[in-house]
Amino acid sequence: MITLLSQVTAFTNLSYLVFLLLTVVLYYVTKRSIFFLTAASIFFYATFSIQYCLLFICLSLCNYVFGIMISKNRTRTLLFLAVMLNLLILVFFRYLTFLSENVSFLTFLEPNIVQLNILVPLGISFFTFEFLHYLFDVYKGQKPITNIIHFILFPFFFPSQIAGPIKRFEDFLPQLTQKRAVDWGRIQHGVFLIIRGFFKKLVMADNLVLLVIPAFEQHSSPWVTLIGIYAFAFQIYFDFSGYTDIGRGSAYLLGISLPENFNMPYVASSVREFWKRWHMSLMRWFTDYVYVPLGGSKVGKIHLYINIFIVFLISGLWHGAAWNYIWWGAYNAAWIVLEHSVNLREHERKFTRLRKAVHIVITFHIIVVGWVLFRADSVLAAKEIIARALPLQLSSITLNQDMTFVGMLLLIYVLYFVVQKYVISRTKLQYAVRYLAYGAAIVLIMFHLNLTQNHFIYFQF
Repeated sequence: MITLLSQVTAFTNLSYLVFLLLTVVLYYVTKRSIFFLTAASIFFYATFSIQYCLLFICLSLCNYVFGIMISKNRTRTLLFLAVMLNLLILVFFRYLTFLSENVSFLTFLEPNIVQLNILVPLGISFFTFEFLHYLFDVYKGQKPITNIIHFILFPFFFPSQIAGPIKRFEDFLPQLTQKRAVDWGRIQHGVFLIIRGFFKKLVMADNLVLLVIPAFEQHSSPWVTLIGIYAFAFQIYFDFSGYTDIGRGSAYLLGISLPENFNMPYVASSVREFWKRWHMSLMRWFTDYVYVPLGGSKVGKIHLYINIFIVFLISGLWHGAAWNYIWWGAYNAAWIVLEHSVNLREHERKFTRLRKAVHIVITFHIIVVGWVLFRADSVLAAKEIIARALPLQLSSITLNQDMTFVGMLLLIYVLYFVVQKYVISRTKLQYAVRYLAYGAAIVLIMFHLNLTQNHFIYFQF
């Protein structure tokens, strides 16, 4: 029983589906009781850790009080204290060891590294960013949340609790009080999203791991390394977008919409466009609460470039307490600055289809190289992996069973999008073809349910 409960927070486990079904049924039986939904969401996190669940409840109560106080007395001192409370907790759990290591290095003192040796709370960065968004918006004049149950549910809402998408309270809370009939169309869409998420995670991402792991180990061949580098680009997409699909689908079953987080990012024709399509809720957060307050694009060129680097350096640090994440952020910032310097946006308006396709291919490979920095254990390791993939000899290419299987799955997935966009939506057979496609997906999912499952990548953030 304990083992079963501990797996509830992993969306692709059977225990989560049982929890979701019971929650949806009881939610409607209790006439959409917000109290019940809040209790269910707290229980969901408590299955991971009761101690951390209590920590976030206490933090929620503190932010609730700060929100009321800031709305009555909008002073920078109050806002500073509230923001620092959230950031200090985030730093304590995620960055204390990293800071200690680097302070020792910079000051030439004997290493006195702080090792917490404790489990980092799941979703701590997402909790923190939702709290900060609330505090900033209340400071700007938004009405605070006065219902404490509603406030606790805002960060604890289980479909987005662990890895987003990052919600805005002004979009989320009105949906809790809307009393409307059960929307069966929305429920059907939610089921489809959950199936698609399971397929992305279990069938696609977890099979791509078979190609990724050897590539990032030492002494792998150039061909294995190159294939693994490409495989990781797709693994992280299917893994994270699969989580988002399951989360958004679960929310739809409860009559609640969550913001989209992905919009076909690998068809972007520039790095700047890619970051408007990837993890969109996070990039909107950085735009609204970091980039715009710094002056945004309404500044001189040098100031603009500095703003871009600040945003992406913080984004890199948000993803992990290691220098490879910071360099990954700087790498993306450098490409966006380059695009600004050549005024790529103006040129994009004049692109022919062929030229746009070329830019899509170039952008994809820029992002793929960046993912190596993201995935590697260090900057040096990333450099070695890229160098190892370069001296590729076509005569050394050999296809093994894993590569062939994953290649077929990728082809099927690409064909699915092509058929859906250009065929299904324009014919009367769209529902029949869609049900057939999702039926086939369910069959493939069933074959993979008993396999060893990998944790979602973004659980560590």
